[in-house]
Amino acid sequence: MLPMERGYLALAVYEGFRELREWGFIGELPKLVLVKHRAGQMTDVGNWLVETANARVVNVGDEETIRSMIELARSGMYVKPVSAMAYAVASTLGRDYVAVITGTGVKEYRVGRELGGLTKLQEAIIGVLEGSRPLTAYEVWERLGGVATIQGVYKALGSLVKRGLVTFNYEVRGNKKVRVYSLLSNYK
Repeated sequence: MLPMERGYLALAVYEGFRELREWGFIGELPKLVLVKHRAGQMTDVGNWLVETANARVVNVGDEETIRSMIELARSGMYVKPVSAMAYAVASTLGRDYVAVITGTGVKEYRVGRELGGLTKLQEAIIGVLEGSRPLTAYEVWERLGGVATIQGVYKALGSLVKRGLVTFNYEVRGNKKVRVYSLLSNYK
């Protein structure tokens, strides 16, 4: 059971299992179940997983989500609603399922940092983007030299975009359309 927001987590899990099979560590791939909110739309990544990886999609509503958040909180796990949706489905299907629970429902607020409370990773990303051509998240991650995970870089870039310090656009590189990030001039 994988929480389905944009589909990147599910894609990463699929690719990980595909590589394990390719290297001979496992036999067959596990069956992936993408869990999304009833009102949510399927993404291109989600549709690709359904078509290519034979993933199944299950919709969950608000009531099941809230009930699962409360149940998990009673166990000491404070999760985002999207993670609670994966748990809601897995908990109804028995013991042969694993729910991937990511993120936290508890926010950590940082104060007293340069540039208005940015994390160290966000500050490092701004340093990488400063004076640079537009970069993909992967290129930013490479230039950071292993101080963070690629997922951490994506999350930090998303936060910087929401704060209006970084912008993104799309470029064609080779035969692929990729998202590239640039520092806005008003970041200071």
